[in-house]
Amino acid sequence: MNNNIDKNDYSYLGQYKSPLIYLWICQQWVDKKAARKYGFPKLDGRVLLLDGHWFFRKTDTDILKDMTKEAIERKKYELFSSVFKSAKEEINKVLLFSRNLSKAKELDAARVKQLFDMVHSMEFPWVIMIPMGEELEVIIRQKLEECNLPENFLQSFFALKKDTLLIKQKKDLLKIKKELEIAGIIGKIKSLSANEALNFIRKEDLGLYKKIRQHVKKFQWFGMMHFWGSPFDEEKFINQIRGSDFKEGKNSVDIKLNKELEIIKKWTQELSYWRNHIAEVCGVASHAAVSQFKLAAEKLQIDYSQIRWMSSIELFNALKGKGVPAESILSEREKAFGIIVENGKNIIITGKKLNGVVEHLLGKTEVIKEFEGLIANRGRVNGVARVILSPEELSKIKKGDILVVPETTPDFVPSLYFAKGIIADMGGIISHAAVISRELNIPCVVGTKIATRVLKDGDLVEVDAEKGIVRILGK
Repeated sequence: MNNNIDKNDYSYLGQYKSPLIYLWICQQWVDKKAARKYGFPKLDGRVLLLDGHWFFRKTDTDILKDMTKEAIERKKYELFSSVFKSAKEEINKVLLFSRNLSKAKELDAARVKQLFDMVHSMEFPWVIMIPMGEELEVIIRQKLEECNLPENFLQSFFALKKDTLLIKQKKDLLKIKKELEIAGIIGKIKSLSANEALNFIRKEDLGLYKKIRQHVKKFQWFGMMHFWGSPFDEEKFINQIRGSDFKEGKNSVDIKLNKELEIIKKWTQELSYWRNHIAEVCGVASHAAVSQFKLAAEKLQIDYSQIRWMSSIELFNALKGKGVPAESILSEREKAFGIIVENGKNIIITGKKLNGVVEHLLGKTEVIKEFEGLIANRGRVNGVARVILSPEELSKIKKGDILVVPETTPDFVPSLYFAKGIIADMGGIISHAAVISRELNIPCVVGTKIATRVLKDGDLVEVDAEKGIVRILGK
């Protein structure tokens, strides 16, 4: 099978493990209807998803980068406005639908299918923004150099001008934390368990306790993504307050730019906002999906976790009484799976077939002591590496660790408050890891490609986000 895949046709993004049922939906990511509506050329849309490793078709990324470059050079900014319009439309649909579906007390397979279709449509502008952002980063670096402006001005181009949902969550939480401090409660709850702390707050100040419950209800999707994770709750709220330093985010540098750079800055800031906002809305959709998956599991008399390793076709067939895939098959997929496209259809591979394709595309990882990436947020810090390939491993993170990830997504955020540095395989300076590291003001290097394959849990590492270098200092 690996002989049918030409690795020269693909570019490697990095490794990010997600449930099969989610990746099945976004494997062929191009929304043909939206592509016609917003004037995009024919994009292939196939990706290789192999044990979490993401490979994009080079033709797709090249087309989108060329379009971005042409839009800037010829001042055809309709490209950006059409992508952002598409993103806004799809986000609004998903938000409204997901919030209603998450309240449902009964299983509704037809509405679950609608949700899947909506998430697929929302993935289209999100994926488009990845190569667009990479090309904009190249263009801005070149123009800064031409204008004799320092490279650290780059970050101001991608600073968020509007609060995303996660930033709103942080601000809302900080307000409650301030009220706990004023009430003289904060010191006491730090010495109690989460449940004891909640009981203490309820007895001392019922009004504040109700505010905590309202906050949790408003952000119940916080910590969920890609159709898995568990809802935000009061205990997680207390742990977030007790274990976090809540550093203030870095303000963007107020600099004077020429007219061309100001226009580019406007569009890149918009791009940064919409790309991160889509990821957050995927968390909202995940909350709705998981609530329905649990109802589906009850009907099928299986463990809820098994649904993660089904395709959407298998799930809907099972709900029609056509049987659940054998437990042995689902267990094998849980260990590792891949999704490729053959003759226009998604094919699931595991075991030796999967290992053969991965080895064919990636080869063997060399032993190295130092590697480079892009500076997402400046600083320099040493710490113990914690390699996180999926949100289910986030419990490994201890305060002061260096988070090593394929890419962060909104479900990582509760744990990011404990990290003092981030190293990511994927992304440029509009990536989620870049944005959240600036918001939390911790050093971050992204786009390393190899961090999660080179670093191991427990490695002592230096994140030199002044030079964009990661060094392995020892074990």
